[in-house]
Amino acid sequence: MSKTTIIPLIPGQIDIVTSKGEYNFQEVMDDFPNAETIFVTTYNISARRNELIHSLGEATEHAEVRIITNIPARHDQYFGNAPRERASQSIERYTQRLDPSNNENLATSFNFSNHSKVIMTENIAYIGSANFSDESDQSRETGFLVRGQDLVKVISENLLPILIDEGIPYFGSMLDDKKILLSFLLSRLEGAASVIRDGLFTFVGHPFEDQEVYNIHDPFLGSSDLEGLLEVLDEIEGELDNEFREVAGLEDLADLIDIDSINVIRALCDYDTQFMNLQILIRLSMHQIYYLNRWFITKT
Repeated sequence: MSKTTIIPLIPGQIDIVTSKGEYNFQEVMDDFPNAETIFVTTYNISARRNELIHSLGEATEHAEVRIITNIPARHDQYFGNAPRERASQSIERYTQRLDPSNNENLATSFNFSNHSKVIMTENIAYIGSANFSDESDQSRETGFLVRGQDLVKVISENLLPILIDEGIPYFGSMLDDKKILLSFLLSRLEGAASVIRDGLFTFVGHPFEDQEVYNIHDPFLGSSDLEGLLEVLDEIEGELDNEFREVAGLEDLADLIDIDSINVIRALCDYDTQFMNLQILIRLSMHQIYYLNRWFITKT
């Protein structure tokens, strides 16, 4: 059963809104026909459904519309099966749906570290858990509604510049397509590296755990972690061989990529026993150092 509950915090100004079966930000969408400016930042948009994107398209007839979005890499439905084609297919789908080249009142940016959800006009703002996605009405979502131009202006002047500055503007050109794709692959590479790092290292220290050290007690490096890293490296190398030198503005980019280092990493990952043996060796060595230090402390 569709239900939205409004919990006033400051009546007429700030409310908590929680819903399931309806858009958590419906009141903001209701203001789209009256708006002069519309801002949306979301982790993702719908891959196939068009209701919300269509509402933004209609609003550009009378309002300046800006949307900032991520491109979720972890959802299989956004990608094909071939690893090297996966990122470019996802980028292409998103850029086609948000292409501003035929609409002067639409500004599109991508931010691959974005997980913020803000939907607002100059009159009302929603900040909460719901993506600007047609599927968001299927989940329990909760957020804040901020009403009134004075309060919304505070958000617009202080929060929006941070979100906008972190985004990569998209104008529909081949150069933009490749910039977005490379940024996307870099984000995935950072993610793969973080997974490996999180498995092998931990944080210690007192009173704050702010020192990163090798996890001598429970290090972990799985084959899937290495496969994830290899996959991104393959995609990067594949894209560098795919028309990059022919794109104006990117002619020298391939020369900046250290292919030798990629090949070294690939060689290590291809024989994961090398990594596993190295992990075991490091673990044994760290244990020896740990107990040697304990022995030294007790003797002194």
